[in-house]
Amino acid sequence: MTALRADFRGRRRHHTTRRLHDLLRADALRGTFTRGRLPSEADLMMAYGVSRSTVRDVLTRLRAAGIVERLQGAGTLVVGQRTETALPEAHGVVPLRSGVFTGELHVEILDRQTIPMPPAVAQHLGESPGSPCLRLDYIGLRNGEAHGIATNYLRYPEADAVEGTPFRLDWYTLLEQSGLTIGETEMVMEATLADDLTADLLGISPGAPLLSFEQVIRAADGRPYDYALFHCRGDRVSLLSTARRPATDDAGGTTVAAAAARPRGVAS
Repeated sequence: MTALRADFRGRRRHHTTRRLHDLLRADALRGTFTRGRLPSEADLMMAYGVSRSTVRDVLTRLRAAGIVERLQGAGTLVVGQRTETALPEAHGVVPLRSGVFTGELHVEILDRQTIPMPPAVAQHLGESPGSPCLRLDYIGLRNGEAHGIATNYLRYPEADAVEGTPFRLDWYTLLEQSGLTIGETEMVMEATLADDLTADLLGISPGAPLLSFEQVIRAADGRPYDYALFHCRGDRVSLLSTARRPATDDAGGTTVAAAAARPRGVAS
């Protein structure tokens, strides 16, 4: 027996707890439970074939994470909220209908001014450092709660259109109302931890999980005009990605029809 297998067997209860925790957490945050109420401890024991101590350990962990709460006479209820956004919508290349683009949306603008373009921004937008750009710093709120903070840098002349448009809902709606089109977006996503400055703005603890993004938006002709860095609360935002294997011809290659059917710049 290998050392790894021996360790696995010795820590079998830990793995059982981990797996049940992951399953119940996913169901809770996806809204699977009827009226947001988890099954009783006895029902969970029977459904998953685990001991009462394992169920109680998992529920304790979910309570500590702010996902469920035990209420006298009501049972264990889901109290955590997470918005699931389709990845093409996060890119801004399809109509906004899910996740962070639903509910009562508004923004709190922290800074909105024309500045000399920083070198790192100029590199992404194909401009010379020091060229004028519009910097727009804001907090995005959903149903009154801060979900993310973003800084966008727009080159001119696109910035002229945005400067004259009220910013109320979300970034993509602002661009649309300003008459700007999104032909393609490039986005890098990573899991990070909140520093003290970001944590203070989002009302979370330093070290809390974040989904962080770096994005470049291009016009239909491929010209980049917006560079953004933004951070979303990891306990409030998730991304839904759906992929389909492309059709193949008899030789095993991708068919021309299938390749043409994929919109350029749309990630799914």
